[in-house]
This record gives sequence, structure tokens and C-alpha cells, in this order.
Amino acid sequence: MILPSDIIDNRTQSLAEAIKGKFSAIRGARFAVGYLFVSGLLPFLDELRSVS
Repeated sequence: MILPSDIIDNRTQSLAEAIKGKFSAIRGARFAVGYLFVSGLLPFLDELRSVS
């Protein structure tokens, strides 16, 4: 179940602030986005590389 606190809409907190640094503690993640640009993944590039 998705709770309202699980939704990040960039109004009060940015996605980067919310998830950066948490990749080392997770096994997987799901993102629902309306569109995606490669430039939007660049802030997480190092963290994404470390996820097995």
C-alpha cells in the first residue's frame, strides 16, 4: 500500500533529497514518473552503479 508520505512531488522536498544516500540500504525501488530524462538520473549515477 502506498501512503501519502511515500509520494514525493518536489513541492516540499526534492526527489534527490529524499532518496540520495538510501541506495546502499535498499534491494530495489519503483518509481512512477510522467517522463524521464537521462539528466534526471545523473545526480544518482554513483549510487545506481553500486546497486547490485
